[in-house]
Amino acid sequence: MDDPNIIATLIATKSLTERAFALEHNKPRYHAPTSDTRPFSKENTPFPGEDSDDEYNDKDPKDEDYTAHRLRLTFDKPPKSMNNGFVFGWGPDCDIQLVDREDLRPGDRKKVQQVSQKHFAINFDAQRRVILQDTSTNGTSISYDGKAGEEIRSHFTWIIFPDIKNIEVSIPRANLSFKIKLGSYDSCKAQFYANVDAVFPPKSILGRSGLASPIRQLKMRSGDTSIATSGAATPRHGPIYLAREQLGKGSFGEVYIVVDVSTGNQYAGKSFFRRDHTLDREVAVMKALTHEHIVRFVNFREKPTPLLVMQYLPLGNLADAHRASPIAFEETVALLSQALQGLEYLNSRGFIHRDIKPANILISYRTPLTIKLADFGLAKHDRNGRTNFKTFVGTHLYAAPEIYTGEQRPYTYAVDIWSLGIVALELAYGLPEAEPG
Repeated sequence: MDDPNIIATLIATKSLTERAFALEHNKPRYHAPTSDTRPFSKENTPFPGEDSDDEYNDKDPKDEDYTAHRLRLTFDKPPKSMNNGFVFGWGPDCDIQLVDREDLRPGDRKKVQQVSQKHFAINFDAQRRVILQDTSTNGTSISYDGKAGEEIRSHFTWIIFPDIKNIEVSIPRANLSFKIKLGSYDSCKAQFYANVDAVFPPKSILGRSGLASPIRQLKMRSGDTSIATSGAATPRHGPIYLAREQLGKGSFGEVYIVVDVSTGNQYAGKSFFRRDHTLDREVAVMKALTHEHIVRFVNFREKPTPLLVMQYLPLGNLADAHRASPIAFEETVALLSQALQGLEYLNSRGFIHRDIKPANILISYRTPLTIKLADFGLAKHDRNGRTNFKTFVGTHLYAAPEIYTGEQRPYTYAVDIWSLGIVALELAYGLPEAEPG
């Protein structure tokens, strides 16, 4: 049922989190399971690290509203600070406490070292999206439908995407985790956004002029009570890219639409089946190129798996576009001009593409037709004009005669011009079916 007052419901998924949610400090927002009458007290509320068992992990997720321990974040019970949002940690200024601060004796400090005084906050960004911002030393992780949960980050921002139904927040070192379920407000969007603006006014989140607020711009600190971790749970640096829709699959890897979880920006992400020199070569080529008619390099990450992140062009490639709506003669002329500009730049940098074909030419705009050259997995650098290119690579139908095995002379960047000419002929007149073999 739609309710413009509900921001999110947090559903405990570990026994330690259940006990944390039931702390006295959290009672204004706490909802006990109707089917569970187990008492909670200071005596049976352990500190993180004392109990690693999840006694109630076998609950039926369909009955979460009845069997789960929940916290509900609402506009009518706003956070103490509009700037910081709902703050989670162990400090007295937190909106939600994750450990029992009333029982925090000097000898207990080691027991709470995994949770910062102000560990993270749930807030809104400039686009009125719900976000989680970590301010701790030991870090937080968020799993989206089972993905990216191993990516622990400190001083980092995640968007809670409304179209992803299973989102779980964890403090891995503390064995605390909960699912976050956004409120439903499709039939009352105007009232919901009015509540956002009233409780979290624009001035509190950078004038609503940008994306998720960088942590360094918030007047919020985790304090010095977190002890840095080591080993597998140590937070890493860099963006987190969430794989969404698959765009294609080849012999070297797969290409997906990936989303930066901190900004919501979409990119094309190429994952690789194996780690070898071809990956390093493609990354090096992409990094070296900047041209309006060449797909832009964005990033490369090694872990948890190698991923090459590039500009995403939602209109797809030339082959698909031509099948859907044939390329006109005037568009072919424009395509040739732009592709030649890209190849001229490529050659000026000492590279040969070696696999020009419709599938490797992406569409930026259809009206007017604007293209970018893509897929540099077979591209190679001609070191000062002294490299002997003799290996057969590329696609048979578009390959120049001198590329074929048996040709004694090395080939040059002219092979790319030949391939582009074949592409133009195909668009204008079509090509005969390629013979098998």
